[in-house]
Amino acid sequence: MRVLLIEEDPKVRALIRHHMSCEWPDAQIVAHAPQQRGPVPAEFLAQGHDAVLLSCNANEGHALMWLRELTSRKGFAPVIYLLEGDGDEEYQARATESGAFGVVSKARMDHEGFIKLLEAASRKHRRELADCVGLPADRLYYHLGQLEQAGLIPRPGARAVSTPAAS
Repeated sequence: MRVLLIEEDPKVRALIRHHMSCEWPDAQIVAHAPQQRGPVPAEFLAQGHDAVLLSCNANEGHALMWLRELTSRKGFAPVIYLLEGDGDEEYQARATESGAFGVVSKARMDHEGFIKLLEAASRKHRRELADCVGLPADRLYYHLGQLEQAGLIPRPGARAVSTPAAS
């Protein structure tokens, strides 16, 4: 499992790493702290990631606007929106309407629900990638496996190199 985590708070990044590493010990988490590194470039589609985790605090409090922009990019990986607190139902609905694949509370993260949501996002993204290249999903998995064996792309369980300044 490989995700892009757009989150400033190192404690939340550690929490996400904990939940993911319990399920996938070799999960790759690429941290992006937008206040330090700026916004995600317009041409970036996160296609090398199974999902994107976007904090509601990203983009200086305008994360819903950023969510709409990211999810409008054709081929962009599914975005799971991370809410503060319990996340009120109205805000969850606004995130879903803005294109979030799913919504998770940072304060009350349900491990099993979070893992199932990540798995569903990954399946969706792989199906979409298969459609883009005109292959049935099972053939795409075969070709990805061949590329992994050749060392041309990282294996899903490969260790991630932590990103400087964002970890």
